[in-house]
Amino acid sequence: MACSFCVGPANLDLELEGYAHTTQALAQAFCEGFPVRTDQDWWHARLVAGPGASSHRGGKTLALGPVTDQGTLVYPELPGQPLRHGAPRTILHGIMGLSAHFLRRRGDRLAHAAGRYLPGYGALVAIGLSGAGKSTLTAALGGDELGDEALALSSADRSLHAQACLVPGERLPTFWDRVPVAALLLPAHEQVTSIERVDGYDAHVALANALIRLRGDDLFDDLDWAYDALRQTPVLRVGWSLDHSPVDAIQRVLDAAR
Repeated sequence: MACSFCVGPANLDLELEGYAHTTQALAQAFCEGFPVRTDQDWWHARLVAGPGASSHRGGKTLALGPVTDQGTLVYPELPGQPLRHGAPRTILHGIMGLSAHFLRRRGDRLAHAAGRYLPGYGALVAIGLSGAGKSTLTAALGGDELGDEALALSSADRSLHAQACLVPGERLPTFWDRVPVAALLLPAHEQVTSIERVDGYDAHVALANALIRLRGDDLFDDLDWAYDALRQTPVLRVGWSLDHSPVDAIQRVLDAAR
């Protein structure tokens, strides 16, 4: 089965091979909701059903990648066809891996992140380890949804931009344009709101850790990429409680830096 749709940063011409008929039908129906955009580049790829989980450190793991130079990714059909937004999660995971591959080829990155677009400011992008509170923090910021699982990041002329990407998050994006990043946020659970600027090594490592890598040796390129991306982008550690949004405090910090 083949289908073409927009994943955010580009149009994806995707061929599915070896997946169950029901999996392909669900993927087709879902992808039809994201029509191609004439102003976007094209990525051509093939997603192939491979073997299931492999043994790793005494347990089972699913490896995502690498993607071949021809754009082929082998990824298994997940047992029980778990769905996300009506699409098989196995297909969305495959799309995430392919997006990370193609973004990297053009000098951009896919990052584990959640974000909101605030008119007049830009994108507020939360990064951090799984469970750090990225999704919860960005949900409290208002604005337009960019996604809560992964965002496409591009760095050019010392300016960092973010864009929604079609990946398997809890929330689907509602805003798909590429916009400047006003700040990267590191969530911190506290009883009161606090905003602290993070610089140097800590900021550098936080961003590099958030970037999605399909090969271990991509880490060295990611460290260089993160260093360049942070030259004009503030990183803020945001302490906040569930009963009070920190958006006003974040905006005051950004206003003061203008």
